[in-house]
Amino acid sequence: MTETENKESPTGPSLKSGADRIREAAKWLIVSFAAVGVTLFGGLQLADVGHLSADQPGRWVPAILGIILGLIGLAVAIHAASSVVTESYASLGWLGTADGASIKREIETDASLLGGFENVADLRSAIATAQARRKGAYEARYAPPPADESDSNRETRITAADAELVSASYWLQSLSQVEQRALQVASFRRISTAYLNARQQMFWGAAVTALGISLFAWGANPPEKPEAVMAEQILPPSPSNVTVTVTNQSGIKVQAGQDATLSKALGKDCALSGIDAIAVGATGDTYYLVSLKTDRCNPVYFTINPSQGKVVPREAKKDEPKSDQ
Repeated sequence: MTETENKESPTGPSLKSGADRIREAAKWLIVSFAAVGVTLFGGLQLADVGHLSADQPGRWVPAILGIILGLIGLAVAIHAASSVVTESYASLGWLGTADGASIKREIETDASLLGGFENVADLRSAIATAQARRKGAYEARYAPPPADESDSNRETRITAADAELVSASYWLQSLSQVEQRALQVASFRRISTAYLNARQQMFWGAAVTALGISLFAWGANPPEKPEAVMAEQILPPSPSNVTVTVTNQSGIKVQAGQDATLSKALGKDCALSGIDAIAVGATGDTYYLVSLKTDRCNPVYFTINPSQGKVVPREAKKDEPKSDQ
């Protein structure tokens, strides 16, 4: 490179603005991720979580897991975007490290970026030499003159010192322009590479967040249970003829003084799949029943609820007394 070269890279401003746009995009992504978390988690009906009980693990477990996954996903996405925002601009020193090795190789393949220097190390060494030269020229120009210096010698010395200072300053400025041109390319590559590396993390973080929000929304918003119709709402005011099908006789209460189990009280020949009975009343979903005496079944007073069996209306037979309906 000659001292007369003083070209400015036409791509410099555009590269810097491109790097700045990448940073701004990453900042907006951070704000967007945070807004998504606040809006969606805050907008869900959190009060419905209180409706979940310990006997609903199929709901509250996904809800809690969804919150955890959502927060982890947001943390990953925000961290990835933050790594782009906080990425520093490149320097010649950074290009000499292991992190900047790949970008340094790219720059060294383009001789125009280094102003004729073969590599970054040569450019860095030339800049250090130029800085030392300019410092020496400045000190020589403004050093105290010798006491016995004649006017003609002083004028000659100052003229030469001024010329050396201008030349050293111009040379250092030229090298600085080469340095800035190379660093603008390196900085853009550094920030764009950081964005490309973070993009996959942001994608997976957003995907995990979406999964977590979906799980939370599903688990925290169980379907409303239809109001159960109580047995006392179905029965007419007076006793009703019914047929009883017993599916689980455990817990069925029979008349005091009779055998503990319904099957023993009814008789061994009485089938539990079709007991003719009269419903004499109900409380909540519990029926109060009296089985009719037949050839196979004994008359027994007992109670039954939906978990123990089914009660359906029945037309009275001709040979049995009708309930007063």
